[in-house]
Parts: sequence; structure tokens; C-alpha cells
Amino acid sequence: MRNLDYYIDVGYKWINSYFASKSLSHHGIKGQKWGVRRFQNKDGSLTEEGKKRYSKDKTNQSIDLQFFSEPLSIYDPESNKDYNLMDGTYIRDKQVFAGKGGQKPIKAMTKEELVNTYGGEPENWQHSKGNATLNYYNEARDAEVHWFEEENAGKFEYVVKKWLN
Repeated sequence: MRNLDYYIDVGYKWINSYFASKSLSHHGIKGQKWGVRRFQNKDGSLTEEGKKRYSKDKTNQSIDLQFFSEPLSIYDPESNKDYNLMDGTYIRDKQVFAGKGGQKPIKAMTKEELVNTYGGEPENWQHSKGNATLNYYNEARDAEVHWFEEENAGKFEYVVKKWLN
């Protein structure tokens, strides 16, 4: 007959082996290459892909809008109401038509107001437009949307310019 110490020792070994096989370990991410930086250069500056990933532009990232920030509020001057993007949608067909990168300048008075209100550099402000699907009383409705943006300050003053349907 075996003594109690034997059974304690066997039990202890069994418990250790059982939990050792249930341990959590991590050996990297499938497809990840060690030492390869996709978003940041060695000097700390961002790559082009990193600039896109970490930019303040959330209009093209519906998941971020839906789960991590306030819904994008777009003002309609006709009805004097704010509308949000439909879940899972984003602003499409974006283009800059005035200011930096646009065909015409932004009015000096408007530019001054933007800098005083939101910050940024006067020469970097842009007036942009695009198409969005808005939640119009729980119905999807497309609209042409205009806004102002500056690379360091962000995007502001979203307005419905015209309803498309």
C-alpha cells in the first residue's frame, strides 16, 4: 500500500501537467514579418500608409464612426435639422474644390473665421464636398455634403448642400 505522500506527489504532478497544457502562449501574428514597419519609419515619422491610418479623417472609416465616436452630424439649412450618416456608410466621391488643392480660393473672411474658431494654418484650409447616405427619419437618403477641413485641425461644419433623391 502506498503512503499519502505518494498520492500527494502524483496529484501535484498531474495538476501541474494539466494546467501546463492549458497555458496561453503567443508566437506572433500570422503573416507578420519581424522588423518590418508598415506604419512608422525608423526615425519615428509616419509612412504614407501610417498617415492614412492615424489621420484625423474619420469620414471614410465607418467602423470608427459607428463604435468609437459621436455620429457625424450634418446640418440641413432647409429644414434647420441635423442628420447622421446611415450605419455602415461613409462620405463617398470626396473632392476638394476650394482652398489648398482646389480650383479656387476660400474667401479671406471665411478663412479667418475658420482659423479663429478651429485653429490651423490659413493656407491649409480646404472646402470639400462628397456624397453621403443620411438617416432621414429612419430612411436612407442621399445628399451632397460640403465641409471645411485642415490637416492639423480636422473637419468641421458639415452641411447638406442638396438632396440627391
